[in-house]
Amino acid sequence: MRIRWTEEAVRFLREQEETSPGLGRRILLEVEDRLLRFAGVHVVVPILDEDGTVRHVFRMFLSRKLPYKVYYMMTEPGVVVVLAVRHARQRPIELA
Repeated sequence: MRIRWTEEAVRFLREQEETSPGLGRRILLEVEDRLLRFAGVHVVVPILDEDGTVRHVFRMFLSRKLPYKVYYMMTEPGVVVVLAVRHARQRPIELA
């Protein structure tokens, strides 16, 4: 399986790395490990794209030690695209 990261998701990891050295890498490794094992079995949530359209994507929580939500989609067989990563306390990107 291939995992691709959007610019937004990579930017979040870089910000975490700047704030706490090693954190961005830890999140990246945990996300990739979880997606390689469990991609496609998470909750599906609606999100609003920049152009105003609603899209349904997967959302997973990492762990208590890494309280982050990961939004991703499966674009084709064997390819997962990580759209965004958010701290669990941050404003979610899914629609209520």
